Amino acid sequence: MGSAVFLVENFFNVHQFPDHVIDAAEEPTGTEAWRVGTGRRDTESNKWTPTTANSSTYLDVECNRVRSADMLVMDGHNLAGYDFELHGSNDDHTTHESILDLTIPAVSAPGRLEDGVLTEEGAYVRRVDLPRGYKYWRPYFPAMGADLKPIVTGLWLGLSYSTDDLVRPADVDMTELHAAETMSEHGWLGRGHATRSRVGTFNIDLWGFMKYDLARYHLSTLFGKGYPMWFVPDSDQADRAFCVVRPGGSRVGFQLGQRWSYESAQIPYIEHQPSEDR
Repeated sequence: MGSAVFLVENFFNVHQFPDHVIDAAEEPTGTEAWRVGTGRRDTESNKWTPTTANSSTYLDVECNRVRSADMLVMDGHNLAGYDFELHGSNDDHTTHESILDLTIPAVSAPGRLEDGVLTEEGAYVRRVDLPRGYKYWRPYFPAMGADLKPIVTGLWLGLSYSTDDLVRPADVDMTELHAAETMSEHGWLGRGHATRSRVGTFNIDLWGFMKYDLARYHLSTLFGKGYPMWFVPDSDQADRAFCVVRPGGSRVGFQLGQRWSYESAQIPYIEHQPSEDR
């Protein structure tokens, strides 16, 4: 069994990093590059696509300093079976290093996070072996063919948090059903459209004082502010990854208990569902 992995940091999120400059080779009105990092999982409000079909194209982010990243998520997309690259540079792409050069899987299947997989919803998740530090990052899309162009609804690129400190009890596929219901006087239950969301709590007991700052940054600071986060329960079965958010009114943070020497936390979550038209 692999480690649990969290990705909430996102260089393309203009709210997390307001000093970052986000652009693309082409930015038609309504599908500007900054929209891919909002985390809203909606095809109408956070989609990027270029103007020109069958042409290589790219997204760009200029960070406010050299920043390390080790994980990428492309949420909704039309890239299954097509080539994709990730470039890093420190001279505005006069030269660059090719960090990823691959073909996006065509179907969801069990696999390691380091190998890259499609989740059960179709998002592409991938972690590189070692964090790489660059000021300029570029997801690059080779030409796809006649009348085709990339469409990306949601993009995460940043430094993930990996831990073996999750403890039981652990929620495994616990779900909550959401529906408008009415019961008649004879006991007949009428129900409107129903949907379900995975819900649960991350129970974390840190083993060592040096782990607190990193855990606090990802889980208390970023996730605690309400930013959507990708959760991979087992890095050896990354296809089971899903997106979560902090429930409204919940309490999030680390504490020192009477029977534990280091910081611990119980962090509630609810699945962040994509829009209905995905």
